[in-house]
Amino acid sequence: MFTATRHHRFAGAVATAAASLVICFPALGLAQQDDAGMEETGIEEIIVTAQKREQSLQDVSMSLTAITGVTLEERVIEDLSDLQYSVPNLLADSVRVAIRGVGQNAISSTAEQGLGYHLNGVYLNLALSRNTEYFDIERVEVLRGPQGTLYGRNTTAGVINILTKKPTDEFGGHLTVGVGDYDSFRVKGALNIPLGDRVRQRFAASHLTREGYDDNLFSGNDIDGRDHYELRSSTSFDIGENTTVDLVLSYFNEDSNRANETKGTCTKDPVTGCSALSAGFETPDVSGSIFQILNGVFLGGALYPSGDYFA
Repeated sequence: MFTATRHHRFAGAVATAAASLVICFPALGLAQQDDAGMEETGIEEIIVTAQKREQSLQDVSMSLTAITGVTLEERVIEDLSDLQYSVPNLLADSVRVAIRGVGQNAISSTAEQGLGYHLNGVYLNLALSRNTEYFDIERVEVLRGPQGTLYGRNTTAGVINILTKKPTDEFGGHLTVGVGDYDSFRVKGALNIPLGDRVRQRFAASHLTREGYDDNLFSGNDIDGRDHYELRSSTSFDIGENTTVDLVLSYFNEDSNRANETKGTCTKDPVTGCSALSAGFETPDVSGSIFQILNGVFLGGALYPSGDYFA
């Protein structure tokens, strides 16, 4: 079945306090009747793979929050910055993410997070995925606390698992179109195509354009606008009775005029970039970073000017 829906959104939407009460507790399902005709309340079972195997959420002993794709749509959780308001102990801005206060504040292209970010089981440097939006998602799993035994390095704070929807055996799809103020236009959709008994294909896409919320008083131009799109292809091959191979290809393109982060509070430090002892209004000192050392020694400053290029 192919469905199309149209939504009218406005940037001034008011978030409710209930947004913070996400599914740390199982969601209540529809009422059911038992054999005696008495009505009873059913519990929706959420299957997670947080421990590298399929389990019911109620059977996982670790500190875990699981949010289904349906809940993401209902709560308008569109990216990582929205997710933080629905997961306990999670804080996120456009660059840094932390769970229980543990994350990464190092300012360097070679620095990696203390929080593991996985897309369909594959580790990604968070900087590569912080701008992507959630679309055609099966569920999001957030594991709190060190997860090195199961997930390896960079998981001191925990792990965020993003699992996209896999192809199914039925033809179908969905399309959502949203318009709003600031000339906002958003479209998201997916198309599922079975290609036989052993091969299934799914295409998904997301596109957003929006004028900026702010005015540059010097130039008079709007800033903080968005213009990006993302494409995803998911293919499943059944190569044996108990073996399936999944191939997921993604492409992301953005040409926005927004800032990557808000104003920082940095006091220059040649060792750490920003001092851990004081907060100022200076730019980071990256002259001693590994990236700049390699750039100067092997490339002669070809990628960026040598020394402290923020200066």
